[in-house]
Amino acid sequence: MNHFYRMRNIIFLVITFLSCSVALQKSNIPASQKLDFRLRLILDAEKTKTPTIESVDRSIISEQNAEGVLVFPCFIYADDFEQIRSSGVQLQSVVKTFATARLTIAELERLSLLSSVSYIAPTSIDYLHNDVARALIGPDLLHSGYVNSTQYTGSGVIIGVIDTGIDWKHLDFRDPTDTTKSRILYIWDQTITAEGSETSPAGYAYGVEYTQTQINDELDGSPAGFVRENDSHGHGTHVAGTAAGNGSSLTTKKYKGMAPSAELIIVKAGNGSFPTANIVDAISYLNEKATAEGKPLVINMSLGSDAGPHDGTDEKGLAVSNFSAPGRIAVMSAGNSGGTPIHFSGTIEANSSSSVTFTVPTYTAASGTSNDNFAFDLWMQDGSAVNAQITTPNAYTATQNANSSGFSLTNDGYVSIYNYNDANNGDRNIFCYMKDQFDATPPAAGTWTLQLTNTTGSALTYHGWLYDYIIGSNAKTVTVAGGDNNYTISNASDSAIIVGAIASRWRYVNSAGTSLYG
Repeated sequence: MNHFYRMRNIIFLVITFLSCSVALQKSNIPASQKLDFRLRLILDAEKTKTPTIESVDRSIISEQNAEGVLVFPCFIYADDFEQIRSSGVQLQSVVKTFATARLTIAELERLSLLSSVSYIAPTSIDYLHNDVARALIGPDLLHSGYVNSTQYTGSGVIIGVIDTGIDWKHLDFRDPTDTTKSRILYIWDQTITAEGSETSPAGYAYGVEYTQTQINDELDGSPAGFVRENDSHGHGTHVAGTAAGNGSSLTTKKYKGMAPSAELIIVKAGNGSFPTANIVDAISYLNEKATAEGKPLVINMSLGSDAGPHDGTDEKGLAVSNFSAPGRIAVMSAGNSGGTPIHFSGTIEANSSSSVTFTVPTYTAASGTSNDNFAFDLWMQDGSAVNAQITTPNAYTATQNANSSGFSLTNDGYVSIYNYNDANNGDRNIFCYMKDQFDATPPAAGTWTLQLTNTTGSALTYHGWLYDYIIGSNAKTVTVAGGDNNYTISNASDSAIIVGAIASRWRYVNSAGTSLYG
């Protein structure tokens, strides 16, 4: 018996020691290393006032909150989110190991000092993807009860659309028996700031939420002029119509969608580009609303990015995996890259180097700064140490060894390199971003070379993707030597349905009733 208690005490002491060791390792991370290097540049810019925050990095998303203070949508990796809340920071969504928040410069610095915080990353950007073909899918068979003698029209199901918003006045999104009633339960416009009696959704500190009652008031004209959401782009309306339009705008219902009886919840997350932190918040919001309604939910996201690990371990992929469950399905687009040769890969032999070359064609630089740029995102097979060096067309070099990051200002343009292990999958991520920090020095035309040096005793493989590769006011394309169109599905999640598009016809009819060919 005494032996049992001695063993129990020993095990307890070992567990306590290991727990303390992990906590000590985290607390020993320098505050500067907890911040993505682009966020560190922002802090430095604020302290020195040179360069201006706005010109630090175009890939950093910022906006003003309701008080007019500059905030940055971020992902916070931590093991104690209550400590963060206690510090005065409002968290938006919490997804297991990370949370989203819109942080001021002061909050960025303050959070980097908390022992529970391991890393703070800025949001990345997703872009619109396009079309799905209805005619070849055969939904009419489902609508008519051909399968299981049941009419599958989406009745009792909520479809959530994260996109550019919706034309909420359109007849296809109204009750077909009473056009003063909307099928839209809620709209969350993340792109506007609340005015007057408008409010943000509960638990979220930005955007404006509109209810079905407020939308119905607009439709029946009493009172009107309250709902300000507007799909100025049109993509969100198109996607919502494909998913759930009931065809009521035409007597023939020719353009009826897949689930014409479903209800809708719309999140306008952008006007063509979308911060991934906003998308993660939208997933959480839609899930909360569907839970309150007690109904199953399908979320559509026809947007994505060519950056990231392409393995489902990015923040959006993890949020989708966390969301997916019985009665919860996420549908994501396969991407627009198709046959575009943006992917590159290779092997670096042990204790050797390998190079990848990129060609920037002759182009007309856009006026101003931080608007001529290109980038590429490279992922190693694991977290092994690899050094990265970029050589510009005129032989300027920028180097960042493993576990470092920084930027160089050259006569061939601004060059930044991030070279760290990813917080989610542990693989080494080398992200390189080139731009015109100053109007006189846009990225030079010619050959840019990325040299990768493997400092380990084993061969290492990598995959990379050109990202943001259209440059100049005349929209020229940056290319990578040996590029291919493998691994170009931009969304990856272990539980999402990834959907591609096809050309279902060679002739189209425009809004004026005229046939177009193409």
